[in-house]
Amino acid sequence: MKKGIIFFLFLSVINIQAEVLDSIKLHTEVEKFIGVNLGGGVMLPTNDFVKKSDVGGFGAATIKYGYHSAAYSWTDKVFGMPYWGVGLSFSYFPCHESLGYPFTPFLFQGATLYNFNEKVSFNYEWNLGMSFNWNPYDPFDNRSNIAIGTSTNVYVAFFPYINFPIAEGSDLKVGVGFSHFSNGSTKKPNKGLNLFSSFVEYDHDLGERKNVQPVKYHAGSTFNPYWDLDLMLTISSRQLEFDTVGTGLKSRYVDKSFPIMALSVAPMYVKNYRYKYGFGFDFMYDGSVNSEAWREYNVYDDTMYDRVKLGPFWDRFLAGVAAKGELTMPYYSILGSMGYNYLQKDKAISRLYQIIAIKIYLKENLYGSFGIRATRFSRAQCLYWSIGYTLGKKRVCEIRKEEEKILQMF
Repeated sequence: MKKGIIFFLFLSVINIQAEVLDSIKLHTEVEKFIGVNLGGGVMLPTNDFVKKSDVGGFGAATIKYGYHSAAYSWTDKVFGMPYWGVGLSFSYFPCHESLGYPFTPFLFQGATLYNFNEKVSFNYEWNLGMSFNWNPYDPFDNRSNIAIGTSTNVYVAFFPYINFPIAEGSDLKVGVGFSHFSNGSTKKPNKGLNLFSSFVEYDHDLGERKNVQPVKYHAGSTFNPYWDLDLMLTISSRQLEFDTVGTGLKSRYVDKSFPIMALSVAPMYVKNYRYKYGFGFDFMYDGSVNSEAWREYNVYDDTMYDRVKLGPFWDRFLAGVAAKGELTMPYYSILGSMGYNYLQKDKAISRLYQIIAIKIYLKENLYGSFGIRATRFSRAQCLYWSIGYTLGKKRVCEIRKEEEKILQMF
């Protein structure tokens, strides 16, 4: 059931992304390309599985198919020549008997952050996907693998890199990457895997590349900054690990899911077309806080059961304040948040938390969001699936009216 929920959320994101890409194609010319990526690196020691096991490094081979901007639209110029598409990655781990042979279909999007000259640029790319064929934790056959608790997991990654055109219609990319695999605590154990890698990628256009000059970004020249207000409602769930000492539990992992609901209110300063930042107040109900579990004999049916008792009602409410930032595009944003819970009764987890998510505008100011909330920059607390509304946001149709004014910048 939990795998089905995760898969459904991912398919929803794919469907929304497809609609976004169709909309973008209506307003700009794009060119198709294919890419081949080879990378490798290390697993970061963020849990006992990596620290105590001889896990070694990892390698990955990836193929991509996508579209990139052709510099004919003002959105191409203002938003850093964006590109997007789908990919399929195959990972190899020396400890494959513990982790399996995972493969990952994913969405990707990237753009230019800075042009060093007319050819060489500093770019970014993010990935969001589902990873399959993991060998998950099993109390009999795979006890050491506390990092991966399900055979299907969410994949998120970020890649800063340098782009070098090497021939007509061909580019070479060299950079590093930060990747995370986890089920978002929908099933324990779920310490997650955090990877650091370096990579090289070759991209080639399918067709003749138009002869255009690289665009330097000057979005602040004519933009009038303003404030908007983000309201976001989240519904999710998570599982916990329980203590086996004095409880009679045979395992720390009890198959019990706890509901999560959250409300975020965030005033955001829109500096220009590509960046916005601000602060927010996060209010959360977490049904897992201070819960207890134990094993108990039932005299009525002569059976032992794992029992779970919820913590005090008011202990389940948390409140935090967070610094937030967004890298914005015409129809979606990449959202990052770092917060601190000033109201929290749960002493077992850090008060500091982090959120990374993608926001996709469904209709003007109404958006959906999907991401991960974590602590210690590595431990996923839950998957985020949210709906929100931005008050005061400049409508996309209003931005398009400024096209002639923007083009004067170039």
